[in-house]
Amino acid sequence: MEEMAVAERNKMALMYGALLGAIHIVISTGANMAVDNMIIFNSSKFAAYLIYMGILAFLALKIRKANGGFIEFRDMFGAIFVMLLVGGLIAYLYNYVYTTIIIPDFTERLTNASLKLLEDSKLADDVVEEKVQQLKEQMKSAQNMGFSRQVLNFLSTIVVDCLFGLIVCAIVKKPKPLFD
Repeated sequence: MEEMAVAERNKMALMYGALLGAIHIVISTGANMAVDNMIIFNSSKFAAYLIYMGILAFLALKIRKANGGFIEFRDMFGAIFVMLLVGGLIAYLYNYVYTTIIIPDFTERLTNASLKLLEDSKLADDVVEEKVQQLKEQMKSAQNMGFSRQVLNFLSTIVVDCLFGLIVCAIVKKPKPLFD
């Protein structure tokens, strides 16, 4: 099997990135339905992220296979970066639509669930009150976030995802042997 061209690999990565974004929509919608229970919500979000990275690894393996079974680290990371960028953009846009249009009280429900978890905790009343105040300030600043701040949040998410992408890349890459 012959090595694929960069354009072909990037096209494949774009398609897989769109698939990754669609999968994120499905699994994050399921997790978001549990927003009223912070323990289930956070556990679901964590499990969804692990599934997301597992699917990323599976798709990276498919790219390696399409590349003749071998791929260099930089080529694999380039494909993973494209997949994460496309999938992340789709996921970010969906989350924005979900939390502002589909479920406009999502942030309020998230805040209330967080407050309930704090109140049910075994912390001292003054500590709970301090945490409640911090949470309210965070939620207020999140609601008043400007476009540039949202772009910065998106880019920081991509950077974190790329760190995990590097791990996936290190596992999936398989350079051609020097001698056949």
